[in-house]
Amino acid sequence: MMKKSELYLIFLQVPVDFLLLILAGISAYFLRFSDWATGLKPVIFDISFGEYINLIIPIAAAWVVIFILAGLYSTDPNKKLLPELQRVVFACSSGLAALALYIMFNQEIFDSRFLVAVSWFLAILYVGGGRIAMRLFKRHLYKSGIGARRIAVIGHHGSAAEEIIKFLKEHKEIGYQIIGQYVHFNEETISGLLVNKPDEIIFTNPRAHENETLSAIKFCNEHQIVFKYSA
Repeated sequence: MMKKSELYLIFLQVPVDFLLLILAGISAYFLRFSDWATGLKPVIFDISFGEYINLIIPIAAAWVVIFILAGLYSTDPNKKLLPELQRVVFACSSGLAALALYIMFNQEIFDSRFLVAVSWFLAILYVGGGRIAMRLFKRHLYKSGIGARRIAVIGHHGSAAEEIIKFLKEHKEIGYQIIGQYVHFNEETISGLLVNKPDEIIFTNPRAHENETLSAIKFCNEHQIVFKYSA
């Protein structure tokens, strides 16, 4: 079950990406009129900054839609950074391709190759940087105990359960808070879980009988708890 704090951060990511895309377009516009760029090639198009803003706002909105289709707002709390950055490059490149097709079929005469190319490159940098900043912000929240997923570990003392608990306690930035450890999944454990209400259960008891494991899975399904198994 998705925590509200995680949903809030996902919803926050949408306007952040939208503003970063607009910022990328604005940066490209002013870079085009810089001495460096005009020295390479004079500006031959006539578009005011206000007209340019009115042009890039709907483009940025369309790119956000492409981001959604590319899965950049996935609710998976364990998604890795590198695949996410790769999706950013893919989504921005898809947006660039869509924009190029629009310009071609709309037959608009506008010397925008520099603006389009630089906006695409800056969009990747800005959105990718925004994703990294959001992850650092989440790590800070987790270390402060905000938004961490409550987790219960079921397994014998001295087994993999101890290693998992030790690791998660030492790395709070991962986003897990240990709320209890239980040796077996029995009625006593069920009572404790109903009181503590974990978001996830890690089952680490390789000696457990099949009925015990199946009961734990059934319990998690009934109470919308994520079940994870570690051999």
